[in-house]
Formats: sequence, structure tokens, C-alpha cells
Amino acid sequence: MNEHLILAMAEYFAGDPKQVHHTVQVQTFAMVIAQEEKADEKTCKVLEAAAVAHDMGVKVVMELFGESSGTLQEELGPGIAEEFLRRLHCSEDVVQRAAWLVGHHHTYDNIKDLDHQILVEADFLANFYDEKMDMEQIRAAYKNIFKTETGKKLCHDLYGV
Repeated sequence: MNEHLILAMAEYFAGDPKQVHHTVQVQTFAMVIAQEEKADEKTCKVLEAAAVAHDMGVKVVMELFGESSGTLQEELGPGIAEEFLRRLHCSEDVVQRAAWLVGHHHTYDNIKDLDHQILVEADFLANFYDEKMDMEQIRAAYKNIFKTETGKKLCHDLYGV
């Protein structure tokens, strides 16, 4: 784990412990799924960066619009993620791919790449709990979104799906 990413993210979201906790959950789930699904080292680096930066757009969207729509997060988040990750000296290829993932982490159709699938699943696993989703919503997401064996197992173990 890159503790510098977590510490910098906590500083970015200072005063918002709910967002920090959510981000740590997503990062943890993403890394567990990536490891269990045998993702390569580069994919793991990208995923960790993307997971830590995935909701950075929320802060700006809330300040500008007073709401946190996924569409606005995907629009404004990548630039914020790029700046954040560059400041932490992430390699440019990691910055670019992580920013792309941040800009697509609420896009659920046509997921083609393992890193995208894992980030989406990790975010859902955290959101089920954070947003107190009901079993109907969880079952629908499980059926329509989850593709990795590890993500499915976590969803089953945590939520009984």
C-alpha cells in the first residue's frame, strides 16, 4: 500500500471523515480483488491510485453545485485526480490511466478492462454499506455489474447475495 496516497487523500478531504472512510474502503476492496484476480503489478499500481482518487471530484461538485451526481464527478474528477497524482510523483502512465478510471467509475455499460471492472465493483461494495442500500438494489447490482469471482464472493459474504 502506498501510505502517501492515503495520507494525501485524507488531507484533501480534511474534515470529511465519511469520505475518507469510503475511499479507504474502496482502495482496500480494489486491492483485495486485484490481488485475488491475479492482476499484474502495473494494474495494481493504477488501481490503487484510481481508488484513492476516484471521488476527488465530489468535493468540487458539492462546492459548485450542492450535489454529488456521478456524471459531474466523472466530468470534473479526472483533472483533479491528475493534479493530485502528479503532485505525489506518480508515473505519467499511472496518472493517465487512473484519471481515465476516475472519469468512468460511474459508467457501468461496456466495461472491457479488468482495472475498470475492479474499481466499479470496489465502489459498489463500499456504497452498499455507506448508502444503506436495500437488498433489492444490492441484488440488482450483483446481477448486472459484478463480473470478477472475488467481487462476487465479497458481495455474497458481506451481503448474502
